[in-house]
Amino acid sequence: GGLGEALQGVQQIEDAFVANGYALGAAVSAPSMDGGRARFSVSLQGPATLWGQQSLASEMARLATAHDALAVASYLRRSGFDSRYTLNPSGTQVAERWEVWPAVA
Repeated sequence: GGLGEALQGVQQIEDAFVANGYALGAAVSAPSMDGGRARFSVSLQGPATLWGQQSLASEMARLATAHDALAVASYLRRSGFDSRYTLNPSGTQVAERWEVWPAVA
């Protein structure tokens, strides 16, 4: 499948995390394209790991406790895309900023 299909899968993953109580809500933005790369964001409202992410961020730790992001990265890899993301926890939400591009075989 292509990038559009993969991004639909990202929303489905986030919806599954919400349905199972990991977060109160999740929204995936429409992608913006830059050459062969896509950029999109995920906004999580009230994720269960928010406090831990805020604590780790304040310590400049490189450990990620964003289980949804780990699942999305794995899904994208299995779908033929490389990716990277940053986490920005604040208040009661976490903003994830993603960059995705086709994996080189």
